[in-house]
Amino acid sequence: MSDLLLIGGGGHCRAAIDVIEADGRFTVGGIVEKLGCKVEKILGYPVLGDDAALAELLQSIPIALIG
Repeated sequence: MSDLLLIGGGGHCRAAIDVIEADGRFTVGGIVEKLGCKVEKILGYPVLGDDAALAELLQSIPIALIG
């Protein structure tokens, strides 16, 4: 399974997690949230940083879904 980076932690992200888990082809490697977000996990998956960290995060998790 490949890791998938989710960009945005709102309602669409949560719905996408349900589909990703049910499908089984990907695992959620982490979530990128907006600057100033104080949430550390969403549905058990870590918030890895904000938009400023996106370029660096995409080097380690190159597959992403915008939520």
